[in-house]
Amino acid sequence: MKKIMVLFSVLVIATLSLAYIGKLDDFNVGMKLAKLEKKQLIVMFSDPSCFYCTKFQKETLVNDKVQELLKAGYIFVEIYPGEEEATIEVNGKTYNFSYSELYAAFEVRGTPTFWFFDENGTPITNLPGYAPADIFVKVLQYMGEKAYMKGITFDAYTKQNIDYIGESKLIKLTKKEADFVLENDPLARTYTGEFDRYTIWVTENEALASELISKGAFRVILVIE
Repeated sequence: MKKIMVLFSVLVIATLSLAYIGKLDDFNVGMKLAKLEKKQLIVMFSDPSCFYCTKFQKETLVNDKVQELLKAGYIFVEIYPGEEEATIEVNGKTYNFSYSELYAAFEVRGTPTFWFFDENGTPITNLPGYAPADIFVKVLQYMGEKAYMKGITFDAYTKQNIDYIGESKLIKLTKKEADFVLENDPLARTYTGEFDRYTIWVTENEALASELISKGAFRVILVIE
């Protein structure tokens, strides 16, 4: 029995170590973080009984390259049908939906369906159905580089040798805004000396902020008064 429990613990730890720690489950929090951090937002419309949603979690979302791209340039939110409230601004107008209504509003016919929003919260496009890691990597690179704005089709893009991960951005936020990021984004923290380019660093030191950017950090938040 003891050996079984030890094996179970090892399996649980291994699973947790592979899980994407940046994943959120609150649409409004994800939308606000995306705007503050100047990242694109991906909303995964899911369902508890969806086989391919689970497959995506276990096989695609654990992929190292997928996680690097998500950390560098995206906020990722997974939602389920329910009565939680989602607020969306489109063309200056604010709309409130329950999560269940959101599925209908975005014409989600099956799960998983992935909706992409730009840094301002504007819906761009959607990806219906399961995507294996190699395809999802290409999608993240294509959307991240905004190749579609250059007239490049996804098919043409996938034939190129792409090494895109993300863009470094130094963002100035008020203390209240920075505190919101620290409280709600699992990837955000204040700098303590151990550098990781995928962490969202928050600092009040302008020189340190510039240093972190020069080291290759993808997001650095400088707190201003």
